[in-house]
Amino acid sequence: MMKENIMNIDSSIDEVSLAFDSNDIMLNIGDCFFKFDLDYIEEHLEDRKSEELANLNEMELEYKTKLNEKQKLKTELYAKFGNRIDLN
Repeated sequence: MMKENIMNIDSSIDEVSLAFDSNDIMLNIGDCFFKFDLDYIEEHLEDRKSEELANLNEMELEYKTKLNEKQKLKTELYAKFGNRIDLN
């Protein structure tokens, strides 16, 4: 989902960069569309992309941390109970 958002933002950045007339560019906020300066829109999209990348990196780090915790717990439980349990 987050990677898809980043791809959509990249596509939006590409589309904005292809615009010949900055008056044609409108930004969707909620249910409304507003005209903004081309520079503002590019900056806004870059900020959103940075936020999404930061969130993605944070979630990937958290995922790896949880996997490591899970592996440690499995190791401890198998050491304690041997083959009497199945944690797969």
